[in-house]
Amino acid sequence: EEAIEKLQNYSYPGNVRELENLIMSAVSLADDEEALDESNILIKELKSGEEKGYTGYNSEEESLDEFMRRTEKKIIEDTMEAKGH
Repeated sequence: EEAIEKLQNYSYPGNVRELENLIMSAVSLADDEEALDESNILIKELKSGEEKGYTGYNSEEESLDEFMRRTEKKIIEDTMEAKGH
């Protein structure tokens, strides 16, 4: 119920595609036998990206590929830490 409430209360600034991505990531984070719960839904990280160290893209500082690699690595590390790995 908390997971559904969390999904319902989020404003989805990225529209339906963002909702789809959140659901897909939640499903991939859930264990095979585990029901989806709020720990699988990464909305908190999306809302507080700068606080988590996710910074915006600046083409004068790095290439888009470098930015994507850095951001993906940070998200994976934070997700693994949140899941206790």
